[in-house]
Amino acid sequence: MDTVTTPRKSTPALAAIGFAVIAGVAGAAQSAVNATLGQRVGSPLSAALISNLCGGLLLAVIITAVPEVRRGIGRIRRSPQPWWIYCGGVFGALFLFTGALTVPLIGVALFTVGQVCGQTGGGLLADRTGLGPAGRRPVTAFRVLGTLLAITAVIVAGVGRGFDGDAAWWLLPLVAVMGVGLAVQGAVNGRLTLTAGQPFATSVVNFLAGTSAILVVFIPLRLAGTIPWNGLPSEPWLYVGGLMGPFVVVCSVLAINSVGVLRAGLGVLAGQLTGALALDLARTGAAPSPWILAGVAITAGAVWVSGRTKRVVGEG
Repeated sequence: MDTVTTPRKSTPALAAIGFAVIAGVAGAAQSAVNATLGQRVGSPLSAALISNLCGGLLLAVIITAVPEVRRGIGRIRRSPQPWWIYCGGVFGALFLFTGALTVPLIGVALFTVGQVCGQTGGGLLADRTGLGPAGRRPVTAFRVLGTLLAITAVIVAGVGRGFDGDAAWWLLPLVAVMGVGLAVQGAVNGRLTLTAGQPFATSVVNFLAGTSAILVVFIPLRLAGTIPWNGLPSEPWLYVGGLMGPFVVVCSVLAINSVGVLRAGLGVLAGQLTGALALDLARTGAAPSPWILAGVAITAGAVWVSGRTKRVVGEG
């Protein structure tokens, strides 16, 4: 592991958690939209590619309009990092593909359970090893409790949304691995942002890595005729998921650089559950489920508890 320089906390903790919640709300909407897009175009891999390309178009506009983003990209080019620092976008692409593949098979509730198990565990490990930009953060009773509360929260919320008895439960390990990948993505993105000094520059690197990874798989499979293609849908809202991608990266980085990978991930979870609640309300118009409300409340408790500082394991 390379030495990590602990950054100045330019973002107050409360604001950082706010950014994480925003990222979670956007991520929940992104997963729902991309799952529908995958069904329309005939393949989750095609949906991931379309989503990434939409995000790339938005980034091209931002690069053109904002000189500071161009300067941030220049700083990345002039300051080479270990190759794995640039791979955050690969995990983002994996998230898009896994969500589009598994949500129709196991449902949003079960997908979120698997994701959170992987992401919180990965966040705890990333903080402990110093992979993230905030430096080493020891394993403590409070942080472990926050992790357990997060898993409890998604299970409670899942009861309210309903677990599908016919769901492909064997896909849960795949979703959990994807969740670990999200924790790694957040950590390396935070470190890259220290070099760039500009989070949208990091989002550009994510786009290049993620899109390249998807194309390496998509092109040969498409040429072999193994990926169906139903044509591009006409509904504009199906492309909104990709436009959210750059902002999810930026908000996540702003949170991670201040409060670490685990606590930022818990904030993202709070946003995801809030987003799920809003999506359910928009679809059905019914009163919010008390189970989901309880899940949001438990997650808020997890965010608070994980910020306590009593150390029981490890060194600072």
